[in-house]
Amino acid sequence: MAAVEIDVKQAVKQAFEYVHDLFQGEQLSDLGLEEVEYKEPTATWLVTVGFSRPWDAANGAFAAIAGGRSKSRSFKVVTIKSGKVISLRDRATVAA
Repeated sequence: MAAVEIDVKQAVKQAFEYVHDLFQGEQLSDLGLEEVEYKEPTATWLVTVGFSRPWDAANGAFAAIAGGRSKSRSFKVVTIKSGKVISLRDRATVAA
């Protein structure tokens, strides 16, 4: 059976819908596309989606300096193969 190929727009749309549905009770905000990568050998899309949740808001002195608007973000990598989501994982962070 041949793999079902989807284009980048379809992969991104599917990733957004998946994240939105999976985290529906967590009041996500600032949902945004961060990265898209196609892995040729495995015919998979890796779509990184970023978002904030209410408890991600920074507190303390830094938040006061930033006007209380500083939020951290979560980044999730959605792996899609043959038109199906096969995994969701945290994006590995890179130390500066």
